[in-house]
Amino acid sequence: MNRPTEMPSRPWRALFADDDPRAALCEGLVQSVTENADISGLFFAGSFARGDHDAFSDLDFVAVATQPLPPWSRALGALTPLILVRAPAETWGLTNLITSDWTRIDILTVRPNEFVDLSQRSTFRALLDRGGLSHAAGRAANSIQVDTKDVERSAEEAVRVLGLTPVVIGRGELLLAVSGLGLVRESLIRILRAAGPDLGQRGALRLNPGLAAEDLALLISLNPPRADEASIRETTLAYVQVFRTRAVEVAREVGADWPDRFAEVTWARLEKFYGVSA
Repeated sequence: MNRPTEMPSRPWRALFADDDPRAALCEGLVQSVTENADISGLFFAGSFARGDHDAFSDLDFVAVATQPLPPWSRALGALTPLILVRAPAETWGLTNLITSDWTRIDILTVRPNEFVDLSQRSTFRALLDRGGLSHAAGRAANSIQVDTKDVERSAEEAVRVLGLTPVVIGRGELLLAVSGLGLVRESLIRILRAAGPDLGQRGALRLNPGLAAEDLALLISLNPPRADEASIRETTLAYVQVFRTRAVEVAREVGADWPDRFAEVTWARLEKFYGVSA
């Protein structure tokens, strides 16, 4: 049976402050994994792998297994109380856990060949490595490519939702209008992040580093609407102006197609409905 090839000094501990409870969780998880010969390796993913973690970062792991494993809640539940567990029906896939002190833990379980493929696109840091998986895997590309299709989908969806505001206002569905403009905001964020300074920082709770300073200021200036017609009108026209200028500029900059005809007709529809030049 292969013996685990651990880093003897466990340098990953230097990622944590001495009193950080996440370090003890990692230590306990590594020990549990070491005792299971069906696990080829355990790796940090996300911010701890990249080195841009902070005191609020969750623990993202990739576990490489050759056989189906017991639920991760069993190993982690033995280390600390768990208040949330979301696990796939089978071993393979993503398990989400939250501890009683609200430490967030995500463990993606994959087969060795899947890990090699993932390593072409993402950065990992080994906690435990049996058989040299780190060496067998490739290295993630230094530059992350912009997903132009995502920019195109986001632009089209934003134009579509803005074009629907006369419908929901006409029906008196003001709460739906507020929700719809929230979707427009999310689409705008996705577009602006395509031109951001740090495409590598894609955590769900880390937005600022992925935006240029002027784009962050722009988003902050766009206040969420209230559920009244005047506020919805004001917010709709503000978003139309941004999509006519900065959003289309970013799309062109990253090489994404813009829905010119769809947008042109939609802006004209909104100008007529609101009685102004949007």
